Amino acid sequence: MADGYKSIIRQVARATGKAAIWTAAGVAGLWVLAKAGEMEAEEEAKRPPVVAKFDGHDDTFTEPFTTDGPWQISWQGDLDIEVWMQNSDETPVQYGYARGRDQGTAFFPEAGTFYLVIRLLQASYWSITIRSR
Repeated sequence: MADGYKSIIRQVARATGKAAIWTAAGVAGLWVLAKAGEMEAEEEAKRPPVVAKFDGHDDTFTEPFTTDGPWQISWQGDLDIEVWMQNSDETPVQYGYARGRDQGTAFFPEAGTFYLVIRLLQASYWSITIRSR
C-alpha cells in the first residue's frame, strides 16, 4: 500500500512541477509581449504625427485630409494612388501620383486639403498612413 501512495505522490509532484514550469513560461511570455508593446509605443512617439489613416479591400477615394506643411504618405499593398488637391471654391486638381508594389513612401511639400484616389493593382488588403513632416 505504501508503494501506491509513493506512486501517487510522484505523479502529483510531476504534475505540479509541469504546471509551475508552464505558469512561469506564460508569465515570461506576457512580460516579453509587454516590453515589445512599450518599445513599439516609444518608436511611434518618435515618428511625425499621423494626419489620417485609410484601409480597405477595394478601389476607392478617401475623405479629405488637411496638412499644415510637408507631409508623407506610406502604404502597404499593390496600389496606384492619385493625390488630388482641393482648395475651397476651386475645382480639384491632380497634385501627385504614387505607385508601388507591396509598400512604399512618397513626400509632398505643400500644405492644403487633399484626398486620394486609390486603385488596386492586385486584389488584396491595403492600408495608407498620412504623416505631417
